[in-house]
Amino acid sequence: TLLMLGSYYLLSLQSARNAIVNFNKRSAVTMAKLALDNDDVLLHMPRLANQHPALLPVMLAEQFNGYAFILLDGTKLISNSLPDEVQLSAEAQGNGFQFVLQQSGMPPSIISFPAAPEPIEVAGLTQPGLYWLPLAWLDLGQQQDRLASQLNNRFMQLFLLLSLLAVFLAWLGARWLLRPVHQLLQGFHALQQGHLDQRIHSERRDEMGQLFQGFNHLADGLQRLDQQYRQMSADIAHELRTPLAAVVARLEAMQDGVVSTEPAQLSQLQTDVTRISRIIDDLNLLSLTEAGQLQLTLQAADVSALLNELQQSYQAQADATAVQLIVQVEQGLTVHADATRLRQVLSNLLNNAFRYGSSGGVVKLSAQHADGCIEICVEDKGPGLSDALLAKLFQRFNHSRSQGGSGLGLAICYQLCQLMQADIAARPVAGGGLCICISLPGSAAG
Repeated sequence: TLLMLGSYYLLSLQSARNAIVNFNKRSAVTMAKLALDNDDVLLHMPRLANQHPALLPVMLAEQFNGYAFILLDGTKLISNSLPDEVQLSAEAQGNGFQFVLQQSGMPPSIISFPAAPEPIEVAGLTQPGLYWLPLAWLDLGQQQDRLASQLNNRFMQLFLLLSLLAVFLAWLGARWLLRPVHQLLQGFHALQQGHLDQRIHSERRDEMGQLFQGFNHLADGLQRLDQQYRQMSADIAHELRTPLAAVVARLEAMQDGVVSTEPAQLSQLQTDVTRISRIIDDLNLLSLTEAGQLQLTLQAADVSALLNELQQSYQAQADATAVQLIVQVEQGLTVHADATRLRQVLSNLLNNAFRYGSSGGVVKLSAQHADGCIEICVEDKGPGLSDALLAKLFQRFNHSRSQGGSGLGLAICYQLCQLMQADIAARPVAGGGLCICISLPGSAAG
């Protein structure tokens, strides 16, 4: 807009300057051609001095073709030789006069004479004076009107030209500005059609480039969620199919009389149904944690008391499986967490340790203050895991160490730790075994 306005101003100014200069040049040429010497006029005055004042301008006009003469007496207009259709009015200005010549249908012509009129001798007048002017000046107003019309036309041409140029530039600018928007719309349309691999490749570093990066991140997240959903659906179907198939097969066998309905068979059915129910409960809890809808009460919790309670709960199981349960905890440790959910996480870890690591004969539960955090670890001496399996340890339906269980316990532990702003990680133990540690915000007494 500023460029167009500035161009219009400069071009209009230049056009007006050129038109005025040309007009002045033409006027100067006309004046030079029509210049009438005073001596030529005064030479004829003695023989006309006795003529009637009203006839003097007409007689001079006949003598000097192409000129009009105006006779004054002081400041009073006496007579003139102008055509009848021209109306003349005069007004004294300083030593000279200003004449206004008006013709019907034409703009007035204003002619100023700054000098006093040429003094002459005319009978019957006390202060006679004479002015003369070329008849070509009668259309001076028309020439000025043509100049104004020429300027208006020129300005309009410039305005139309610059307007067309502005529209063209605006169209180009709009295409250039809207091109990335169209790319973005095409990308979203592709996502709506289910093409989650759609990406926008651009080297832009401006706001649109940031918007493209945001779109690509969104597409990455959607594709990742879609893959997780598909994998989860397949895993859920797989995990539920096995116990359901066992229940259906046993019930059909009972109906056919192949298997009796004695308590042992019913107990097995109850075990399979319980396993299905546990998988469903775990899935529900996992979905709540991932969606952030599980309400936690984060407050100070005594780590020593919590670990002592767990030792009492699992000591009988340790004695029954001939496993040495070792609990090592520093006194005065306090963590900022939900005590109930933290107990659930540690219970899951201990269950896994007894289930998969009891062959090593030792399960260790410890807590200590490290680097401004409280670190609680569950360690066993069972079969170790490779780096590849460790990387997948906290994923859904993971059976890295055994085919037992629902495969959701460690995934639930991971999500609960995230909600408590805690870190959970697993590392191998020298000589075989696995150690899973939880780092929570907390403090140590003293």
